[in-house]
Amino acid sequence: MKIINNPSSIRNISEKLYSAKYAKFMPKTIFTQNIKEIQKFIKIHKNVILKPIHSYGGNDIYLLNRFNLNFIKKFIKKHDHIVCQKFLSKINNGDKR
Repeated sequence: MKIINNPSSIRNISEKLYSAKYAKFMPKTIFTQNIKEIQKFIKIHKNVILKPIHSYGGNDIYLLNRFNLNFIKKFIKKHDHIVCQKFLSKINNGDKR
């Protein structure tokens, strides 16, 4: 019997990672746990959203407008790899996913 996709791996992968295939349709985004990458991303984009890769329903989503090393270290320790996205100010008008 051949198993092409391990069922537990399919269950455990975050749907957020699939979005990388459609990067041209979404805000600038990185998936990382590298603090220097996050620092550079915040320096470039100013306002950045941090999200855990493995979470749901808007849990643990933060808006950062400056680099905060202690907060980011704790966030990575809690969530491992995270999503960093450029903040879109028009999101206040509603999420149109």
